[in-house]
Amino acid sequence: MLELYKRLDQPTREETIRLGRLGVKIDGLGRPVNPHFVQDFGHKGLVQGKGMFYYWGPNHTVDPVVIGQENNTPKVLTIVRGDNGLLALPGGFIDLGELPLSAAIREAHEETGLDISQDPHETIYNGQVNDPRDTLHAWAETTAILFRHDGCPPVIAGDDARPGSAVWLPLAELVEASLHGAHAMIIAKAMQRYHELAQPTTR
Repeated sequence: MLELYKRLDQPTREETIRLGRLGVKIDGLGRPVNPHFVQDFGHKGLVQGKGMFYYWGPNHTVDPVVIGQENNTPKVLTIVRGDNGLLALPGGFIDLGELPLSAAIREAHEETGLDISQDPHETIYNGQVNDPRDTLHAWAETTAILFRHDGCPPVIAGDDARPGSAVWLPLAELVEASLHGAHAMIIAKAMQRYHELAQPTTR
């Protein structure tokens, strides 16, 4: 039974080959090693396996940062996660074959009811992020997209957001809040870019 468990708790040969081609470090059992933990490889205190993730290696997520203005104050669209009770952006996993932009629009609508499909947008971050679900062999890589929305219309929490938690919050309140994963870093990048875009251009 132990040997069967060991075989099940490691990638297939095809998965190992695919991850190797992506340049991911592979251990002696064919498992990918989290780049953030390479120096601690073999450390017994680290959670091994896929943990709560779907895939070995990188698990691709999307984080839409939707910013609107109310009374001349920029506000960020947020929800409270149903799994850990932390304030968060209305993001999630990218479905197989789905583009990050499509996933961002879908997640925002599922979790807040807001349509951001026509909003001006740009990618502000793409890469690995610290996530509380990270293990030695599976981790999150996100695409964060800034959306500039017209105003701050009413929103309704849905999907896996805590009921009644969707709300627009000013930066001052977000600075004091406990945010999920790397969302504080992502929001800071988004706000910086938002203010850059708001500056008048000089010729």
